[in-house]
Amino acid sequence: MADIERKTTTQQSKPTTPVDSVLAVTPPVTPNATSTAAHRLVSEIREIYTVLSGLSSLAPSEQVNSLLTQLVNLCVVPYSTEFTSYFFRIPGIESLCSNLRPLCSEAEGELEKFWAKRMLNDLSSKYNSAI
Repeated sequence: MADIERKTTTQQSKPTTPVDSVLAVTPPVTPNATSTAAHRLVSEIREIYTVLSGLSSLAPSEQVNSLLTQLVNLCVVPYSTEFTSYFFRIPGIESLCSNLRPLCSEAEGELEKFWAKRMLNDLSSKYNSAI
């Protein structure tokens, strides 16, 4: 008779994957109000950035003014510490903010230039009419 090797019940039921590696896998986080709102905010800021970065000029115009007003309105809202902390942990947000800063700076410079020219033109008109 041939020898037949039989596995014991304990040998048959041993898991092939160590428990430590199974427990290390974390399921995705269930969205809550904070995470949903934070991701919505990132999406809105990203949309504004995409449009602003595609414009040929950031000089004051209806579109530029509207986009920058939207951005300011999103940023001046008082957010909770929990929300802010979650928001800044979203991958890509630091890069998005870093890319937005020079655009906002350029737009601010264009706005200052617009008003400086307007004031100089007004002064020039008043001066010329007084002569």
